[in-house]
Amino acid sequence: MLIHETGSSKALLKQLDQSYLQFEILDRDETPPPEASGPPLFRIPISLQINAQGTSLSSEISEETRVRYPLGHWWERPDVLVLPNVGGFTRKEVIMGLANKEGGAHVDPDISKKYQRLTECKSVQVGNSKDSLTPLKLSRLLAGQSGLELLWYLEKHFPQRETGASMS
Repeated sequence: MLIHETGSSKALLKQLDQSYLQFEILDRDETPPPEASGPPLFRIPISLQINAQGTSLSSEISEETRVRYPLGHWWERPDVLVLPNVGGFTRKEVIMGLANKEGGAHVDPDISKKYQRLTECKSVQVGNSKDSLTPLKLSRLLAGQSGLELLWYLEKHFPQRETGASMS
């Protein structure tokens, strides 16, 4: 995998640069607003576009509205996704859950109650009218948003190098 390491496998980015987890990536500011008291009750760090064709991720990632954090912190940042009656998740929990529990790399039948509540969550719904509301699949949307953020990271820290050979 690009970032994730296990005892038997090394992250692809680590093979390119041992200090890859220290390189900065853009993320939403995790500093709570001054009026906030206590942990967040609801946080969904996903930028959506809603139009007549449906709902999709917004591919815009503005450096002006984001904060830079080390990739290692971004990957394991606690409570990046927080839902009422479900709790908080790190990106690692969501993306590894999606890969291992929802049929990505393989299907692991041992799903934690917390992750199961995430997959069954219908708290966030979108649609063009009250009659056409559809629950969002938050695990997939967070994975997509994380992918967009990782693309920025890769372009910033691992720019394409010209070798003189054409890629066909």
